[in-house]
Amino acid sequence: MIYLAYLLEFQILVPAAVLVYLPVMKHLRYPSKRVVMATALLVILVITVGVIVCAAFGLSTNVFMPVLGLLFVHYYITVELPMNKRIFCFTNGTMLISFCTAYTSVLTARLEEGPPRLAVFMPITSITDVLLALLLMTLFWKTLSVRLPELLDNPNLDATWNILQSIPVIMTFFMFLIRPNDYSILLQDRMQIILLMLMAVIPVAVYFMYFTLYWIVRRTEETNRLSKENFLLRLDEHRRTELNALVDDARAMRHDIRKHLLVIDGLARRKDIDGIQNYLTPWIQRIDSTSLSYCANHTVDAVASYYDGVAQTRHIKAEWNLHLPADLPMYEADLCGILSNLVENAIHAVQDSPEPYRWFSARASLVSEGMLAVTVKNPYLNPIVFGTNGLPATDEAGHGVGMVSVKSTVTRYDGVLKFQTDEGIFTVQVLLPLNNSPTAKKN
Repeated sequence: MIYLAYLLEFQILVPAAVLVYLPVMKHLRYPSKRVVMATALLVILVITVGVIVCAAFGLSTNVFMPVLGLLFVHYYITVELPMNKRIFCFTNGTMLISFCTAYTSVLTARLEEGPPRLAVFMPITSITDVLLALLLMTLFWKTLSVRLPELLDNPNLDATWNILQSIPVIMTFFMFLIRPNDYSILLQDRMQIILLMLMAVIPVAVYFMYFTLYWIVRRTEETNRLSKENFLLRLDEHRRTELNALVDDARAMRHDIRKHLLVIDGLARRKDIDGIQNYLTPWIQRIDSTSLSYCANHTVDAVASYYDGVAQTRHIKAEWNLHLPADLPMYEADLCGILSNLVENAIHAVQDSPEPYRWFSARASLVSEGMLAVTVKNPYLNPIVFGTNGLPATDEAGHGVGMVSVKSTVTRYDGVLKFQTDEGIFTVQVLLPLNNSPTAKKN
C-alpha cells in the first residue's frame, strides 16, 4: 500500500514531461520518436527509483526535487533553442505542475489532516493531483502547442525572453512555498475557501499573459504587413510615374527622330566621325540609363526600380537578375519585404566604401516548382560580427531591424536563411518552400 501511494504521487511527472515538451516539438535536436522514447525511459527510471527510496526510508517526495536538475540536463540536450527559451519552456511546465500540486494540497486538506503518518499523499490526493494536471493540460493545449511555439519562433521577441524566463522560475518556487505543512491551519474559519479562490487566479493570469503577448505580436505583425503594403503601393505609384515618363520620352525621341537623322546624315557626308560619336554618346547613355523592366512580376519590378534609383543617386553599381513569373504562389508583400530589406542593407553596407567596393547584386528565381531563392551579395571591408540570434550584429541605431523582419518571414514559411562571408564578399541567401506559404496553406 505504501509503494502504491508513492507510485501515485510520482505519476505527476508524466503530465509534467508532456507540458515541458509540448511547445518545443519543432525544435528537437533529434527525431521526435527518439526523444519521446528517451524521455519516457528517464521518467520511468526516476519514478521507480523515487518510489523504492522514499518507501524504504519513509521520505517525502520533495527530497527528489534536485532530480529536476537531471531532467533539465536531458531537456537541454534534446531541445535546440537559446538557453533563455529553454529555461522558460521547462519552468513553465514545472510551474503549471507545481500549481496543480499546491492547489490539490489545499483542496484535499481535510482528507490529509489527521494524526502523523508517512510523508506521502493519500491515494485520492495523488489521483486528484494528476486529474487536475490533465485538466490544466487540456485547457492550455492550444496555447502550448500553437501559440507559444509561434512566440518562440518570432525573432522580434528574442530579447524579451531574457525577462520572460524569470516569471515561471519565480512562480515555481512560489508554488512550492505555499504548499501547506500544517493542514489544520487551512481548516480554520474560511481559510481553505479563500486560499482556493486566490490560487485559482494564477492559471487565469498565466493564460491572460500568453493571450496578451500573442495578441500584441499578432497586432504588430498586422501593422508591419500593412506598412509593407503601403510601401509597395508607393513604389508602384513611383514605378508608374517612371514608366509614363519613359513612354513620353520615347514619343519625344520618335517625334524628333527625323531631325536627328538629318544631323547624323550631314555629319556623315562631311565624314565627321568624331562629330557623330559626340552627337550619339548622350543619346546612348540616356537609353542605357533607363530600363523598361527588371522583372515580369509587377510588384517586384517596382521594388527593383526604386532601389536601383537609390543606388544610382549614391553612385553604387547594382546588378539585377530577377527571373520571376508575373504571378507568384505566395504573398508578394513577403517577397518584396525580404528583397527590399536585403538590398537596403547591401546599399547601406557599401555606400561609404571606396569605388571598387561600391556595388551589390540581387538575384531571385524559382529554383523549382516549390522553391524560391533570393540571393544578395555585397563586398565588405570590416569584419562582420554575428549576434546570439545568428544575425549580423550592429551598434548603429535603427539598423538591424530589417534582418529581424527577414528572419521572421523566413520562419513563417519554414524556409532557410543563410549567411556566408568569403573573400571579402558577404552573401545572404533565402530559400522559401512555396508549399509552406500562407497562400498555399489556405488552398
